[in-house]
Amino acid sequence: MSAWSKITEGSWLSYALIGIATVAVAYLVYTQAASGGPRFKQVYYYNLETQSLVSLPADSIPPVVMGDGTTAVRAYVYDCSNCGDENGVFVAFLERYTDDARAVRSKYPLGTTIPTDEAGPLMRGNYMLVATPEMALAGEWVSRDSQRGGQITALGLSCPITDESLVPINP
Repeated sequence: MSAWSKITEGSWLSYALIGIATVAVAYLVYTQAASGGPRFKQVYYYNLETQSLVSLPADSIPPVVMGDGTTAVRAYVYDCSNCGDENGVFVAFLERYTDDARAVRSKYPLGTTIPTDEAGPLMRGNYMLVATPEMALAGEWVSRDSQRGGQITALGLSCPITDESLVPINP
């Protein structure tokens, strides 16, 4: 009898191989999910002073003070030939942490455990702020979890002209 026949007939070896494979897959899934690491190495940020897009590491914590003293916030950029610039690219919305939440996130980067007594600013529904580029330039930020925040983040879901799904763009 061949080894394959023994495996397919329900021998202890087949159960052991299935168990090992299950544990291996679970480990890989867990380590990827628990890493908290970004899906992309670089993402777009919007420089509030120059009103231009810059590419920064995905694990940057907005707002980011740039080397020249200007400030950049996370930008969600999409491709839409109907409503973007000449290349079909537009910034749907911007995102930043509140000052308290940024302080905690800076102390404990993604993937690390935050002590319960220090996690307060990240547990509040309003720790992440959003704005359109126009709102941000006027200093108007709203909670991502608010009704207005939901309306702003929905700008990146579909083209306002054709209602087609938009394609997110990363550097």
